[in-house]
Amino acid sequence: IDDFSISSAPTCPDPSNILATPLNATSTLITWTGGGSGTAIIEYGLSGFTPGSGTKVTTTSNPYTLTGLVAGGLYDIYVQDSCGANDFSNAVGPTQVQLFTCSNGCQYTLELTDANSNGWVSNWQGTTYHELNVTVGTTSTPYTLTSGGSALFSLNVCDGDTIRLRFINTGFASGQVGWYLMDSSGDTVTSQAPLGNGTLTTGYKFNGSVICSNTCPPPVASFTLAQNGLTIDLDGSASTGTSLTHIWTFGDGNSGSGPITNHSYANDGAYDVQLLVMDQCGQKDSLIQSITACDTLISPFTYTLNQFQADFVSGLDSSYTSIVWDFGDGQTSNIADPTNIYAVGGSYYVSLSAVNLCGDSLSVGDSLEICTKPIAEFTWFIVSSTASGMLVQFDGTSSVNANTFTWYWGDGTSSTGANFIQHLYSVPSLNYTVTLVISNQCALGDTVSHTLYETDIDESIIADRAQIYPNPKGSSQRFTVSGWTSNSNASYEVVDGYGRLLYQGEFETNSIGDAYLPDFKLPAGIYRIRIVGDDRRQNFNVAITQ
Repeated sequence: IDDFSISSAPTCPDPSNILATPLNATSTLITWTGGGSGTAIIEYGLSGFTPGSGTKVTTTSNPYTLTGLVAGGLYDIYVQDSCGANDFSNAVGPTQVQLFTCSNGCQYTLELTDANSNGWVSNWQGTTYHELNVTVGTTSTPYTLTSGGSALFSLNVCDGDTIRLRFINTGFASGQVGWYLMDSSGDTVTSQAPLGNGTLTTGYKFNGSVICSNTCPPPVASFTLAQNGLTIDLDGSASTGTSLTHIWTFGDGNSGSGPITNHSYANDGAYDVQLLVMDQCGQKDSLIQSITACDTLISPFTYTLNQFQADFVSGLDSSYTSIVWDFGDGQTSNIADPTNIYAVGGSYYVSLSAVNLCGDSLSVGDSLEICTKPIAEFTWFIVSSTASGMLVQFDGTSSVNANTFTWYWGDGTSSTGANFIQHLYSVPSLNYTVTLVISNQCALGDTVSHTLYETDIDESIIADRAQIYPNPKGSSQRFTVSGWTSNSNASYEVVDGYGRLLYQGEFETNSIGDAYLPDFKLPAGIYRIRIVGDDRRQNFNVAITQ
């Protein structure tokens, strides 16, 4: 054994079965069997180019269509497989492809056969051969079989071309030759069977016309659209062509793909929607439709208040053909962002109406308060009262239209900035007079004062209905109820400032509608008495002092 060597198998196998099929004058379809990761590098150029100087594309598609080639050009094609980062096969090629010289071309197939499987040899020395001359249009090409029993040849033809076959007898054994001419669908157009011992003479054996079924008919873009406000639904599936790619541009700087899609515009406006379709041969067609997209709602307007002046911002642009403001005080405006000065304070309903580009009438409204005089009010209850101090909680949330709160506690101190607050008195007493001063954004204000021993009802009004005795407290408190229906039933509850139930029970009024509740032993503080009868209810606060 001589010149023996062992080498490792390639880590990335070479691709095989590379085939290039012309699709039209400028496109070809490449197929191959890969052994790598599914990613391939295709390099191509006009026949005779130096590998490495051609055009390269990286693709995961197999087959892959090369487009934009020189019309009718003869190309060399190489395919290289990738098996991962920095791991590639050899570049296999060249595979040659001759593009069509017409837009509607196809490939016919010519098969030459020999009955004795020794080629079309026509002399004993094997130096001359019978010949079949094929003329397509004005181009003639000679074909022969130099060895074996058959050979296949591809013929680029154009639809409507004249095709003629002329046999040339150059010696003996012409009866052994034969052939088949097949169209792009594989159907036999004409054939010649071997004659055996006979002689096939020189002359035209077939004259006919080429029929090509166009692999890539010119594509035609077509689409429909449906609008719903600012959203459009697009359907381009009615476009015709072979293996179409659909590319959309919506006219607002955005794009999409696929035969069916949708898009939402950010703003009202007129837009040009374009569909571009491209087939596997690289042929393109496009269609543009102009639309007007409009929102079915307008956004709520905003405003800022400065005493009696209100500055409005609508957010509407010049695309709205009509803008009408109604400020609720008899004043109107037709500009997008107006200012209105109200003569007097109060509650106003402001409406904004607009007509968009589509002719739709839209409206929105809001209520606003203009410099209404605030109303001050507050309630309170004693949280705790000990020898070290009395903690009272105040609630000013019942005040109306206020945004500043100032409290004067009646002990020489004050606080600001809260409508719900607690204050600690160093000396327990219900004789403190508390004053609340409020104001609003218009510098309008109001003041209210209460002394802590007050109840929240007018004692002069309830004098004939409920009485507290003695007050200030003695050893106990007795409540007298009057003015009710005679001989009626009722129930009562006594609740302290924490909401805790202290006493409850039932009573019956006498013949004149009066009743005496049991004696209660209550410490100093604020209490609520609830009375519920058959035909009426009564609630009142009481303050028990030291």
